[in-house]
Amino acid sequence: NIFSNKQSETTSSQSYTEEELIEMAERMKEEVKHMIEAHGKKKVAVAHKYNDLGEIYLKLEKPDQALKYLEKSLSVYQRTWGEDHLYVSRIFKNIGSCYSSLEKYEKSIEMFQRALEITIKYKGTRSLAAGELYLEIGGLYHNLKKYQEALLALRSSLDIFEWNKNSLLYGRTCNSIGKVFYCLEDLDKAMEYYSCAMEIFGDDNEENAYDLAMIYNNVGTVFIVRKRYKEAEKFLNISLDITKKYFGDGHIELAKKYHNLGFLYKEQGKLVKALSVYQESLKLKMIDRKASSSEIGNTISGCGYLHFLNKDINRAKLSYQKSLQSYKKKNPSDEKRTKLTSKLVNKLAAKENQYALHLEGHELNQI
Repeated sequence: NIFSNKQSETTSSQSYTEEELIEMAERMKEEVKHMIEAHGKKKVAVAHKYNDLGEIYLKLEKPDQALKYLEKSLSVYQRTWGEDHLYVSRIFKNIGSCYSSLEKYEKSIEMFQRALEITIKYKGTRSLAAGELYLEIGGLYHNLKKYQEALLALRSSLDIFEWNKNSLLYGRTCNSIGKVFYCLEDLDKAMEYYSCAMEIFGDDNEENAYDLAMIYNNVGTVFIVRKRYKEAEKFLNISLDITKKYFGDGHIELAKKYHNLGFLYKEQGKLVKALSVYQESLKLKMIDRKASSSEIGNTISGCGYLHFLNKDINRAKLSYQKSLQSYKKKNPSDEKRTKLTSKLVNKLAAKENQYALHLEGHELNQI
Protein backbone atom coordinates (compact mmCIF):
# COMPACT_ATOMS: atom_id res chain seq x y z
CA ASN A 1 0.00 0.00 0.00
CA ILE A 2 1.34 3.45 -0.94
CA PHE A 3 0.25 4.92 2.39
CA SER A 4 2.41 2.87 4.71
CA ASN A 5 6.01 1.79 4.89
CA LYS A 6 5.73 -1.10 7.33
CA GLN A 7 7.49 -4.41 7.29
CA SER A 8 5.79 -7.62 8.30
CA GLU A 9 5.91 -8.48 12.00
CA THR A 10 8.11 -11.52 11.37
CA THR A 11 10.95 -9.48 9.87
CA SER A 12 10.36 -6.02 11.30
CA SER A 13 13.24 -6.08 13.78
CA GLN A 14 15.86 -7.05 11.23
CA SER A 15 16.41 -6.72 7.51
CA TYR A 16 16.91 -9.94 5.56
CA THR A 17 18.03 -10.61 2.01
CA GLU A 18 15.72 -12.47 -0.34
CA GLU A 19 17.98 -15.55 -0.14
CA GLU A 20 17.82 -15.50 3.67
CA LEU A 21 14.04 -15.25 3.62
CA ILE A 22 13.73 -18.16 1.19
CA GLU A 23 16.05 -20.26 3.35
CA MET A 24 14.04 -19.29 6.44
CA ALA A 25 10.78 -20.32 4.75
CA GLU A 26 12.15 -23.71 3.69
CA ARG A 27 13.46 -24.39 7.17
CA MET A 28 10.14 -23.39 8.70
CA LYS A 29 8.20 -25.68 6.34
CA GLU A 30 10.31 -28.61 7.51
CA GLU A 31 9.59 -27.69 11.12
CA VAL A 32 5.86 -27.55 10.38
CA LYS A 33 6.01 -30.95 8.71
CA HIS A 34 7.60 -32.52 11.82
CA MET A 35 5.18 -30.75 14.15
CA ILE A 36 2.18 -32.05 12.19
CA GLU A 37 3.57 -35.59 12.24
CA ALA A 38 4.02 -35.41 16.03
CA HIS A 39 0.96 -33.43 17.13
CA GLY A 40 -1.45 -32.96 14.21
CA LYS A 41 -2.16 -29.86 12.13
CA LYS A 42 -4.77 -28.33 14.44
CA LYS A 43 -2.29 -27.30 17.14
CA VAL A 44 -1.82 -23.59 17.87
CA ALA A 45 1.97 -23.93 17.56
CA VAL A 46 1.47 -25.05 13.97
CA ALA A 47 -0.82 -22.09 13.35
CA HIS A 48 1.90 -19.73 14.64
CA LYS A 49 4.32 -21.23 12.12
CA TYR A 50 1.74 -20.86 9.32
CA ASN A 51 1.38 -17.19 10.19
CA ASP A 52 5.16 -16.72 10.22
CA LEU A 53 5.37 -18.39 6.80
CA GLY A 54 2.64 -16.09 5.53
CA GLU A 55 4.55 -13.04 6.73
CA ILE A 56 7.76 -14.26 5.10
CA TYR A 57 6.00 -14.78 1.75
CA LEU A 58 4.48 -11.31 2.08
CA LYS A 59 8.00 -9.96 2.51
CA LEU A 60 9.04 -11.95 -0.57
CA GLU A 61 6.15 -10.28 -2.45
CA LYS A 62 4.40 -13.60 -3.07
CA PRO A 63 0.90 -12.79 -1.78
CA ASP A 64 -0.75 -15.90 -3.26
CA GLN A 65 1.55 -18.19 -1.28
CA ALA A 66 1.26 -16.01 1.81
CA LEU A 67 -2.52 -16.21 1.65
CA LYS A 68 -2.45 -20.00 1.57
CA TYR A 69 -0.58 -20.21 4.88
CA LEU A 70 -2.42 -17.34 6.55
CA GLU A 71 -5.82 -18.89 5.88
CA LYS A 72 -4.64 -22.14 7.49
CA SER A 73 -3.46 -20.18 10.52
CA LEU A 74 -6.75 -18.26 10.71
CA SER A 75 -8.77 -21.48 10.75
CA VAL A 76 -6.87 -22.85 13.77
CA TYR A 77 -6.93 -19.55 15.67
CA GLN A 78 -10.68 -19.10 15.21
CA ARG A 79 -11.39 -22.66 16.25
CA THR A 80 -9.17 -22.26 19.34
CA TRP A 81 -9.97 -18.73 20.56
CA GLY A 82 -13.04 -17.59 18.64
CA GLU A 83 -13.58 -14.80 16.12
CA ASP A 84 -12.22 -11.81 18.05
CA HIS A 85 -8.89 -12.78 19.62
CA LEU A 86 -5.89 -10.47 19.07
CA TYR A 87 -4.07 -13.25 17.21
CA VAL A 88 -7.05 -13.37 14.84
CA SER A 89 -6.72 -9.61 14.34
CA ARG A 90 -3.07 -10.05 13.33
CA ILE A 91 -4.06 -12.66 10.73
CA PHE A 92 -6.79 -10.40 9.32
CA LYS A 93 -4.17 -7.64 8.94
CA ASN A 94 -1.81 -9.95 7.08
CA ILE A 95 -4.57 -11.30 4.85
CA GLY A 96 -5.59 -7.71 4.14
CA SER A 97 -2.02 -7.00 3.03
CA CYS A 98 -2.17 -10.00 0.68
CA TYR A 99 -5.36 -8.78 -0.97
CA SER A 100 -3.88 -5.28 -1.24
CA SER A 101 -0.82 -6.69 -3.06
CA LEU A 102 -3.18 -8.60 -5.36
CA GLU A 103 -5.07 -5.32 -6.01
CA LYS A 104 -8.25 -6.79 -4.51
CA TYR A 105 -8.89 -3.65 -2.54
CA GLU A 106 -12.49 -4.31 -1.48
CA LYS A 107 -11.47 -7.64 0.07
CA SER A 108 -8.47 -5.98 1.67
CA ILE A 109 -10.65 -3.31 3.29
CA GLU A 110 -12.94 -6.03 4.65
CA MET A 111 -9.99 -7.76 6.34
CA PHE A 112 -8.53 -4.55 7.78
CA GLN A 113 -11.98 -3.52 9.06
CA ARG A 114 -12.30 -6.83 10.90
CA ALA A 115 -8.83 -6.37 12.37
CA LEU A 116 -9.82 -2.84 13.42
CA GLU A 117 -12.95 -4.03 15.25
CA ILE A 118 -10.93 -6.52 17.29
CA THR A 119 -8.15 -4.01 17.96
CA ILE A 120 -10.61 -1.41 19.25
CA LYS A 121 -12.22 -4.02 21.52
CA TYR A 122 -8.93 -4.92 23.22
CA LYS A 123 -6.82 -1.76 22.88
CA GLY A 124 -9.34 1.05 22.63
CA THR A 125 -10.47 3.54 19.99
CA ARG A 126 -7.39 5.76 20.35
CA SER A 127 -4.65 3.13 20.34
CA LEU A 128 -1.74 3.45 17.93
CA ALA A 129 -2.67 0.07 16.46
CA ALA A 130 -6.14 1.41 15.59
CA GLY A 131 -4.57 4.53 14.05
CA GLU A 132 -2.31 2.44 11.82
CA LEU A 133 -5.28 0.38 10.64
CA TYR A 134 -7.28 3.53 9.81
CA LEU A 135 -4.25 4.70 7.82
CA GLU A 136 -4.20 1.43 5.84
CA ILE A 137 -7.95 1.56 5.21
CA GLY A 138 -7.74 5.17 4.04
CA GLY A 139 -5.07 4.24 1.54
CA LEU A 140 -7.17 1.39 0.17
CA TYR A 141 -10.21 3.63 -0.32
CA HIS A 142 -7.91 6.07 -2.11
CA ASN A 143 -6.84 3.27 -4.46
CA LEU A 144 -10.52 2.64 -5.20
CA LYS A 145 -11.02 6.37 -5.84
CA LYS A 146 -13.55 6.49 -2.98
CA TYR A 147 -12.18 9.75 -1.69
CA GLN A 148 -14.77 10.68 0.94
CA GLU A 149 -14.42 7.25 2.59
CA ALA A 150 -10.64 7.69 2.42
CA LEU A 151 -10.84 11.07 4.15
CA LEU A 152 -13.08 9.68 6.89
CA ALA A 153 -10.61 6.89 7.71
CA LEU A 154 -7.55 9.13 7.44
CA ARG A 155 -9.01 11.81 9.68
CA SER A 156 -9.69 9.12 12.28
CA SER A 157 -6.02 8.15 11.97
CA LEU A 158 -4.88 11.77 12.26
CA ASP A 159 -7.03 12.29 15.35
CA ILE A 160 -5.33 9.32 17.05
CA PHE A 161 -1.80 10.40 16.16
CA GLU A 162 -2.42 14.07 17.07
CA TRP A 163 -1.00 13.65 20.57
CA ASN A 164 2.44 13.50 18.94
CA LYS A 165 2.47 15.81 15.93
CA ASN A 166 6.17 15.23 15.35
CA SER A 167 5.78 11.48 14.80
CA LEU A 168 6.36 9.81 11.45
CA LEU A 169 2.85 8.32 11.65
CA TYR A 170 1.31 11.79 11.94
CA GLY A 171 3.43 12.94 8.99
CA ARG A 172 2.43 9.93 6.88
CA THR A 173 -1.23 10.57 7.59
CA CYS A 174 -0.87 14.24 6.59
CA ASN A 175 0.77 13.13 3.35
CA SER A 176 -2.04 10.66 2.69
CA ILE A 177 -4.74 13.29 3.27
CA GLY A 178 -2.84 15.63 0.96
CA LYS A 179 -2.94 13.00 -1.78
CA VAL A 180 -6.72 12.66 -1.41
CA PHE A 181 -7.24 16.43 -1.69
CA TYR A 182 -4.95 16.44 -4.74
CA CYS A 183 -7.23 13.86 -6.38
CA LEU A 184 -10.24 15.99 -5.40
CA GLU A 185 -8.49 18.92 -7.17
CA ASP A 186 -8.32 20.96 -3.96
CA LEU A 187 -4.68 21.97 -4.39
CA ASP A 188 -4.63 24.50 -1.53
CA LYS A 189 -5.72 21.82 0.94
CA ALA A 190 -3.29 19.33 -0.58
CA MET A 191 -0.39 21.76 -0.13
CA GLU A 192 -1.48 22.52 3.44
CA TYR A 193 -1.16 18.84 4.42
CA TYR A 194 1.97 18.25 2.33
CA SER A 195 3.66 21.23 4.03
CA CYS A 196 2.76 19.84 7.44
CA ALA A 197 4.25 16.46 6.51
CA MET A 198 7.40 18.04 5.07
CA GLU A 199 7.98 19.97 8.28
CA ILE A 200 7.66 16.79 10.36
CA PHE A 201 10.04 14.74 8.22
CA GLY A 202 12.68 17.51 8.19
CA ASP A 203 16.11 16.72 6.72
CA ASP A 204 16.66 13.44 4.91
CA ASN A 205 18.04 10.48 6.84
CA GLU A 206 17.77 6.72 6.62
CA GLU A 207 14.64 6.57 8.79
CA ASN A 208 12.54 9.10 6.87
CA ALA A 209 14.03 8.89 3.36
CA TYR A 210 11.08 6.99 1.86
CA ASP A 211 8.52 9.43 3.29
CA LEU A 212 10.48 12.58 2.51
CA ALA A 213 11.09 11.53 -1.11
CA MET A 214 7.36 10.88 -1.49
CA ILE A 215 6.48 14.33 -0.07
CA TYR A 216 8.83 16.17 -2.44
CA ASN A 217 7.41 14.14 -5.30
CA ASN A 218 3.83 15.00 -4.32
CA VAL A 219 4.58 18.72 -3.94
CA GLY A 220 6.22 18.61 -7.38
CA THR A 221 3.03 17.24 -8.93
CA VAL A 222 1.01 20.11 -7.42
CA PHE A 223 3.38 22.60 -9.02
CA ILE A 224 2.98 20.82 -12.37
CA VAL A 225 -0.81 21.26 -12.23
CA ARG A 226 -0.30 24.93 -11.29
CA LYS A 227 2.08 25.28 -14.26
CA ARG A 228 4.91 26.40 -11.99
CA TYR A 229 7.34 24.19 -13.86
CA LYS A 230 10.67 25.39 -12.44
CA GLU A 231 9.49 24.73 -8.90
CA ALA A 232 8.04 21.39 -9.98
CA GLU A 233 11.33 20.30 -11.52
CA LYS A 234 13.23 21.36 -8.40
CA PHE A 235 11.03 19.29 -6.06
CA LEU A 236 10.87 16.25 -8.37
CA ASN A 237 14.65 16.18 -8.71
CA ILE A 238 15.13 16.44 -4.94
CA SER A 239 12.77 13.46 -4.60
CA LEU A 240 14.75 11.58 -7.22
CA ASP A 241 18.09 12.34 -5.52
CA ILE A 242 16.86 11.20 -2.08
CA THR A 243 15.53 7.95 -3.55
CA LYS A 244 18.79 7.21 -5.36
CA LYS A 245 20.85 8.09 -2.29
CA TYR A 246 19.10 5.69 0.07
CA PHE A 247 17.65 2.99 -2.21
CA GLY A 248 19.99 2.78 -5.20
CA ASP A 249 19.59 3.31 -8.95
CA GLY A 250 17.39 0.26 -9.63
CA HIS A 251 14.73 0.68 -6.93
CA ILE A 252 11.06 0.58 -7.93
CA GLU A 253 10.39 3.88 -6.12
CA LEU A 254 12.45 5.61 -8.81
CA ALA A 255 9.83 4.54 -11.36
CA LYS A 256 7.23 6.85 -9.80
CA LYS A 257 9.68 9.74 -9.75
CA TYR A 258 10.68 9.20 -13.40
CA HIS A 259 7.01 8.98 -14.39
CA ASN A 260 6.21 12.36 -12.85
CA LEU A 261 9.32 13.93 -14.40
CA GLY A 262 8.12 12.59 -17.74
CA PHE A 263 4.73 14.17 -17.15
CA LEU A 264 6.43 17.49 -16.35
CA TYR A 265 8.54 17.42 -19.52
CA LYS A 266 5.46 16.53 -21.59
CA GLU A 267 3.59 19.53 -20.16
CA GLN A 268 6.58 21.71 -21.10
CA GLY A 269 6.58 20.34 -24.65
CA LYS A 270 9.94 18.57 -24.18
CA LEU A 271 8.67 15.43 -25.89
CA VAL A 272 11.96 13.59 -26.53
CA LYS A 273 13.07 14.13 -22.94
CA ALA A 274 9.65 13.10 -21.64
CA LEU A 275 9.63 9.88 -23.65
CA SER A 276 13.14 8.97 -22.46
CA VAL A 277 12.14 9.42 -18.79
CA TYR A 278 8.85 7.53 -19.24
CA GLN A 279 10.76 4.62 -20.77
CA GLU A 280 13.15 4.62 -17.79
CA SER A 281 10.14 4.45 -15.49
CA LEU A 282 8.59 1.62 -17.50
CA LYS A 283 11.83 -0.38 -17.48
CA LEU A 284 11.88 -0.38 -13.68
CA LYS A 285 8.19 -1.22 -13.38
CA MET A 286 8.43 -4.17 -15.75
CA ILE A 287 11.16 -5.89 -13.73
CA ASP A 288 9.69 -5.29 -10.27
CA ARG A 289 6.96 -7.50 -8.79
CA LYS A 290 5.59 -4.63 -6.70
CA ALA A 291 4.50 -2.50 -9.67
CA SER A 292 0.76 -2.78 -10.20
CA SER A 293 -0.81 -3.43 -13.60
CA SER A 294 -2.45 -0.01 -13.30
CA GLU A 295 0.89 1.78 -12.75
CA ILE A 296 2.43 -0.04 -15.73
CA GLY A 297 -0.58 0.82 -17.88
CA ASN A 298 -0.35 4.52 -16.94
CA THR A 299 3.28 4.78 -18.06
CA ILE A 300 2.71 2.86 -21.30
CA SER A 301 -0.26 5.13 -21.98
CA GLY A 302 1.95 8.16 -21.39
CA CYS A 303 4.42 6.80 -23.95
CA GLY A 304 1.53 6.32 -26.38
CA TYR A 305 0.45 9.93 -26.06
CA LEU A 306 4.01 11.15 -26.65
CA HIS A 307 4.29 8.95 -29.75
CA PHE A 308 1.01 10.46 -30.93
CA LEU A 309 2.27 14.02 -30.41
CA ASN A 310 5.39 13.04 -32.38
CA LYS A 311 3.04 11.86 -35.18
CA ASP A 312 4.23 8.26 -34.80
CA ILE A 313 0.75 6.76 -35.06
CA ASN A 314 1.81 3.12 -35.27
CA ARG A 315 3.84 3.29 -32.06
CA ALA A 316 1.05 5.23 -30.38
CA LYS A 317 -1.46 2.54 -31.28
CA LEU A 318 0.89 -0.22 -30.08
CA SER A 319 1.44 1.58 -26.75
CA TYR A 320 -2.28 2.09 -26.16
CA GLN A 321 -2.95 -1.57 -26.97
CA LYS A 322 -0.36 -2.63 -24.38
CA SER A 323 -1.75 -0.23 -21.77
CA LEU A 324 -5.24 -1.62 -22.43
CA GLN A 325 -3.99 -5.12 -21.58
CA SER A 326 -2.63 -3.80 -18.26
CA TYR A 327 -5.83 -1.97 -17.29
CA LYS A 328 -7.97 -5.04 -17.96
CA LYS A 329 -5.90 -7.31 -15.71
CA LYS A 330 -7.00 -6.61 -12.17
CA ASN A 331 -8.16 -3.23 -10.97
CA PRO A 332 -11.86 -2.39 -11.48
CA SER A 333 -11.19 1.25 -10.53
CA ASP A 334 -9.48 1.64 -13.95
CA GLU A 335 -12.78 1.24 -15.79
CA LYS A 336 -12.72 4.81 -17.15
CA ARG A 337 -9.17 4.40 -18.45
CA THR A 338 -10.02 1.03 -20.00
CA LYS A 339 -13.00 2.43 -21.93
CA LEU A 340 -11.15 5.51 -23.16
CA THR A 341 -8.04 3.54 -24.15
CA SER A 342 -10.15 0.99 -26.05
CA LYS A 343 -11.86 3.84 -27.90
CA LEU A 344 -8.48 5.40 -28.77
CA VAL A 345 -7.09 2.10 -30.09
CA ASN A 346 -10.10 1.68 -32.39
CA LYS A 347 -9.87 5.24 -33.67
CA LEU A 348 -6.14 5.01 -34.26
CA ALA A 349 -6.70 1.81 -36.22
CA ALA A 350 -9.32 3.58 -38.33
CA LYS A 351 -7.13 6.70 -38.67
CA GLU A 352 -9.99 8.94 -37.61
CA ASN A 353 -9.93 12.69 -36.98
CA GLN A 354 -6.53 13.56 -35.52
CA TYR A 355 -7.75 16.56 -33.50
CA ALA A 356 -10.38 14.44 -31.72
CA LEU A 357 -7.72 11.83 -31.01
CA HIS A 358 -5.47 14.51 -29.56
CA LEU A 359 -8.20 15.65 -27.17
CA GLU A 360 -9.02 12.11 -26.04
CA GLY A 361 -5.35 11.24 -25.63
CA HIS A 362 -4.89 14.36 -23.53
CA GLU A 363 -7.91 13.43 -21.37
CA LEU A 364 -6.52 9.92 -20.81
CA ASN A 365 -3.12 11.31 -19.91
CA GLN A 366 -4.67 13.57 -17.25
CA ILE A 367 -6.70 10.86 -15.41
